[in-house]
This record gives sequence, structure tokens and C-alpha cells, in this order.
Amino acid sequence: ALLAEPGIDAIIACLSWNVMPQFLNDLLSDPRPILLEKPIALDAASVHAAIRRAGAALDNKLVGYNRRFYEPVVRLRERINQRGLKAAEVTISENIQSHVAKHGSDIVPHLITFGSSHTLDLVLHLFGPLHPVRVWAHKDPGKMEFVSYNGVLVTEREEPVVLSLNSDDPSPAGVRCRFDDGTTWHLSPLETLSIYHGTTIHPSEPGRRVRSYQPRLAETVVADARQKPGIEMQMAAFLSHNYDPGATPADAAAVLNLIEKIRVAAMSEHVQNLAVRL
Repeated sequence: ALLAEPGIDAIIACLSWNVMPQFLNDLLSDPRPILLEKPIALDAASVHAAIRRAGAALDNKLVGYNRRFYEPVVRLRERINQRGLKAAEVTISENIQSHVAKHGSDIVPHLITFGSSHTLDLVLHLFGPLHPVRVWAHKDPGKMEFVSYNGVLVTEREEPVVLSLNSDDPSPAGVRCRFDDGTTWHLSPLETLSIYHGTTIHPSEPGRRVRSYQPRLAETVVADARQKPGIEMQMAAFLSHNYDPGATPADAAAVLNLIEKIRVAAMSEHVQNLAVRL
């Protein structure tokens, strides 16, 4: 009914994860500007098909990966584009029980396309296309249908990206980048960027005969959190029709493509290991 209303200038589609896919074709084909909640689908093929149907109507569609608008993310992306990245680490932790309490148990097999996709979109936004080298899958007992993925991906410039995507992982989630100028840029949590340069060595003391090494914090960049970070800037971009650096439907498809490549790589690793044991 909303799409059929001629007096509406723009639409924000805040549909839930299990409802959005059935409306995707109509939303992408509508000629008006539309901001779509993520995930816009649960598989890449559905998005590619909807994109083909939509044609020119895609030019004013924005997908709600709002973390792209964080100031810390903008700063980190600028640094990566200056080159010199040696390696990166991506850590994602999904709290299973909190998701089940909010969305029901049906969400668990889809958490990688729902919750994890925010960080995976950010990773593609920062590093460009990624290709799995080796990935291992692991099902944790008591986590229903959730699958953890740990492995190594590589950028098109052959920069290694270590991925740790697990359930209830007490490790600090975020993105850590090491550069050839001796700096480490750590986006953790995603709203805070800590830039380290050099190390302070503390000598051993009586009763504690070990030296300690502490990274020197050179700068901290924190996202504006007076509103939910990124939401205000995303909305301003949507209303101004200047969507950069926002995510397009094609970007959303790229996230789903990456998830599928990770799953295929993990399955290939499992098959190879099984063959070796046999």
C-alpha cells in the first residue's frame, strides 16, 4: 500500500530480517529514493536478480550499513588508501542468547547475514574485495545452528586479513591494521579508533623480574554518540541524495557473496581434511 501511494516522496523500509527479502524486488524497482534496512536478502542470488530487474531505479537506493559513516571508519579508510598495510585482523563475536531473546531461535543460522554483516560490509569498504585462502568452520555445543568461521582472507594487493567470527567470544571485537610505518590502527569497538606508534619498555623491578611492553597511544578518534553513531549522517546523506560513502544494493550483494565464499572455503577445507583422514 505504501509503494502504491503517489504522494510519498521517499521511503525508509525498516523491515525485519525475515520480511525484507520478500519485498526486495518491489523496493529496488520503485523509482523513489528508498533507505533499506539490512540484510536486504539472505543470499546473493536474490539480490543480483532484484538488481537486474530494477535497472536505473537503483541510483537512489541506500542500504543501512551506517557504520560506514563513523568518523573513525573514515579516518581508517583514508589511511588504508595511502597504502602500506602489512596485515589486518577482524574479530566478530555474536551473543547468541541476546539475539534469540530479540528475534527468536530462527535467527541463529542467519546471524552471519544479520549481525555479522555490519562488520563484513565495513571490511569490504575498508579493504576492497577479499578472497578466502583457508577457512575452518566450527559448531559450538549449545549454540543451536550457529557456525563459527576462523581463517585467512587476502586482499587484491595480497595483504592477509585474519578472520575470527565466533559466538560469545570475549576477545575485543573490531578491526586491527598494521602498517609499514610502525603504526597500528585498532577500530575497537567500531565506534572508537586507537592509533598506536612505538612501544614503551618498562624495566623489571624487584619482585617482578620481567620487562613489560606497552604500545604508545598516539591518537584516539571517537564517533559522535549523541545519537546512535552513524544514523544521523546516514539520514543526512539519504535526504540530500549524496549517498557517499553509503552502501548500495550492489555492496550488500558483495557482502552476501563474501559470506558464501567463506562458507564454500570452509566446506572445501572440511572435505580435504576428511580425505586426508580416510
